[in-house]
Amino acid sequence: MPGRSAAGLFWLSFLAKGPGHVHRPFIPRRAPETEVAFARRGIVALARARSAQYTRAINGWPIVGWAALVVVAASAATLGVHGAGEEGIRAVIRLTARTSFLLFTAAFAASALARRWPGGVTRWLLTNRRQLGVSFAVSHLVHLVAIVALARLTTVFGGAGGAIAILGYVAIAAMAATSFDRTAAWLGPRRWRRLHLVAGYYIWFLFLASYLPRTILVSPAYAPFVVVLLAVLALRLRAGRRYVAEPLRGAPSGAVR
Repeated sequence: MPGRSAAGLFWLSFLAKGPGHVHRPFIPRRAPETEVAFARRGIVALARARSAQYTRAINGWPIVGWAALVVVAASAATLGVHGAGEEGIRAVIRLTARTSFLLFTAAFAASALARRWPGGVTRWLLTNRRQLGVSFAVSHLVHLVAIVALARLTTVFGGAGGAIAILGYVAIAAMAATSFDRTAAWLGPRRWRRLHLVAGYYIWFLFLASYLPRTILVSPAYAPFVVVLLAVLALRLRAGRRYVAEPLRGAPSGAVR
């Protein structure tokens, strides 16, 4: 009987693979409760949603490589448009300041965002926070190279401003160097957390000290940067108060709160 043999082969395949490998035609995903009910029975591969099934985000240390590639390529393109003189170098400085701002705020706010709005995007930010921080260091290294190149053509800054900027780069270097498992273990969790907390807020202050005067004296176009910095600060302070009573579920061990 062809029909019975086909049915028999189907059930043998079903029993061999187990219900955890059943695809959408056999167990449709009618409601969120369906997934919960099957998860309680040990079925974890229930017909995934299309976005989770076909979308693969970049994770881990490849993020640093891609970020470096984008920053260097964008800087080279900027020099190609504006030239390699003072105008082009200043354009690269502005560009890398913005890429550094984006990467820093993403890493600095990752934990607070995951607490306030848990979800796929914020979980990705939290999971890859170290890589985003190192990417910020790479972006700001290109920024430093541009500043040094500009200093050969004209006076950039000196005195107290230069000392504050140098201290900022020391903080960035310290955070980047201790963003790896071995160096973090050598430093110890308490000192590691203290270093990243103090250095992170110092870098936040440097961004604010850079964009706030420009907003007041140069152009209101810098105001969004100030708004984002203040929003990140408020979000972190709010999350810090809630952390005592409600720890973040699934946070990596040793993560900065």
